[in-house]
Order: sequence, then C-alpha cells, then structure tokens
Amino acid sequence: MSEKARSRLAAICGLYCGACSLYRAWHDADTEAIERMAKDRGVTPEDLRCDGCRSDVLSYWCRDCGFKRCLARRTDGVRLCYECADYPCRMITGFRNDGRKHHLDVLENVRRQKEIGLEAWLDEQEADWRCPECGAPIHWYQRKCRCGAKLRQRWE
Repeated sequence: MSEKARSRLAAICGLYCGACSLYRAWHDADTEAIERMAKDRGVTPEDLRCDGCRSDVLSYWCRDCGFKRCLARRTDGVRLCYECADYPCRMITGFRNDGRKHHLDVLENVRRQKEIGLEAWLDEQEADWRCPECGAPIHWYQRKCRCGAKLRQRWE
C-alpha cells in the first residue's frame, strides 16, 4: 500500500480506518459481509465502500462527518485532531462517549499520534489490528479470524 493510501487510514478524530468493519469487508473482498451489512442498514453494497476517512471514497456513514466539517471551517492548516489547539473539544469528547465501543480509543489514539507521530502510530495500529496467529488484518468487532483463531475482544 502506498504511503498516501496508508495515511488515509488515520481518521481525523483518531480512529484507525484500517480496523473498520466496512473498510475491512471491502478490502478483504468479503462479499458475504458486505451484502449482510448493506441489508442490515438498508443501503446498497456500494454505499458501504470506503478507502479511509481522508480519501475520496467514503461510506455513507462517513460522508457527513462532523470532524470533516470542522476542518473545512478552519484556516490554520489543521488536518487531524492532534494538531488542533482546541483539542480536546466537546465534539471529540462527545464522540468518545457516544456508546460505540471503538470510539473509546480516540483520545488515547490522538495523544499517541501527537507523542510519536502519525507514521509510527499507523505502524502500531497496523500491527495491533492483525490476527496473532496468521497476521491477517482484522476489524474492531471481529471475534474469530478467517484462519479460525479466536480474537481478543478489546472492550469487553
């Protein structure tokens, strides 16, 4: 994966898009998961296609992102929350506390991005979101790898 494509996996808010179930389904060509998620959400499979938060190809879920709107209003060149003088703001703390378990990581992720830099953080995330048995990329809520290995549940 090119560095440009890889950098798109660092969401503005601190999420790692490479572990998103929508992203993983498309990039792992898991048509069964794509069709199931589309049916569950009442959208077309194409509505789920995403190449990461900072790409031009966004799932229906990510197209109207408050963090993207916030950046669009800024004139100071901020690209990610960790670069913002207003961090942590009400938007990101509300996002972190909205009940979606994978959002619980955003404040720590933003802190870590600032501490070690975006490229090193992406390296950590890539390594963290892999099956410990076979090394395949995994998503936030995956319980079992395609290889059959049981995966730890981060937020339980």
